[in-house]
Amino acid sequence: MFKPRFKLGKKEGETMNWVVQLSPILFKKVMNQGRVYIGLRSCRIKEYHGVMRCFKCQGLGHIGKYCRGAVTCFKCGEEGHHVSSCTKGSRECANCKRSGYKETGHSFSEHIEEYLTYLRKVKRKLKGEVVILSADANAKSELWGSPKEDSRGALLREVIEMDGWYIANDKRYGPTFDNGRTTSFIDITLTNRKVNTIMVDWEVRGDWITGTHKVITFKTNRTECRQPFINRTDKGNVKFQFHKANCGSYKKCLFAEKHRVENISLSNKKDIIEYEKLIRKWIMDAARKTMPRKRYSGKGNIWWDQEIAEMKREI
Repeated sequence: MFKPRFKLGKKEGETMNWVVQLSPILFKKVMNQGRVYIGLRSCRIKEYHGVMRCFKCQGLGHIGKYCRGAVTCFKCGEEGHHVSSCTKGSRECANCKRSGYKETGHSFSEHIEEYLTYLRKVKRKLKGEVVILSADANAKSELWGSPKEDSRGALLREVIEMDGWYIANDKRYGPTFDNGRTTSFIDITLTNRKVNTIMVDWEVRGDWITGTHKVITFKTNRTECRQPFINRTDKGNVKFQFHKANCGSYKKCLFAEKHRVENISLSNKKDIIEYEKLIRKWIMDAARKTMPRKRYSGKGNIWWDQEIAEMKREI
C-alpha cells in the first residue's frame, strides 16, 4: 500500500513528483521494477534521500514544530535572532559552529593554480591505480556543460587535456549548481580511465534535498576498478629501453630541434603550460628516434582469469 507523504518540485502543471511511504518488502519489489503504473500512466520511481532540517535551530533530523533548541539564524549561525533581523555581513554555518570548526565560511579561492599543481601530483602518485575525482571546481567550460568558458575553466581544461583525464559529466542532466537566482555547471567528475569502463549512471539528482550544489551520483564497476592498469597504447606512457639508447644520436636530435623551445615569450600561466607541453613533446620525439621501445605482447597469462584473481585476494 502506497501512503502519500508530500509533493516535490513545481505544484502547477500536468505532472508533479510525489514522495510516498511503503513497506520494506514492497519497496524492494518496486525498486527492482524501476517504475509503477497508475491508471494508464507509467511513472518512473527513485529512492528518496531527503534530510529534514529544522528552521528554528538549523539542526538536522527534526522539524521546528518539535524543536526544543534555541532560535538560530540561518545566515550567521548565531543564536537569539531570526535571519529576517540579521545584520551580519558574512555567512556561517550553524552546524559547523556547533561541531567546533573555527573556519565555517565556504567561499572558494580565486587562485586555482595551486590546486591544479596538486591534481597533477595526485595523477602521478597514483599511477596504475583507478582514480575517480569529484570536485566543486568553481570553473566553467564547454567540456562539462557550461555555455562558455571562464579563466579558471581554461586552466583546468588544459590540465585535463595534458594529463589525460576523462570527464564523466553529462550536461543532459542539467546544471550542478542552483542557488535560486542563477544556475551553472561548476562541479566536475574526473577519472583516469575511460568513463564507460569503470563508471555508469552518472546523474545530477535534482530530486534530493540539498544546498545550492546538487547531489551527483554514479555507480562504479568494482571488477574493473580492482584490475591493475597497464596502458599499452597511450603514447604519453611509452616505455623505452634506456640501456640500449644511442646517447650520441639522442643528444644530436635534441640540439637539432632546439629551435622549437627557444625564443618563446612567456607572459602568463597559459603560456607556461603550453611551453611545458612543447618541451615534453621535444624530448619524447628525440627518444622515439634514438631509443628502442619495450615490447608488450598484450596477451599476459592466458590461464589467469577473474575467478582466480578473486580467489587470490581471499587467501
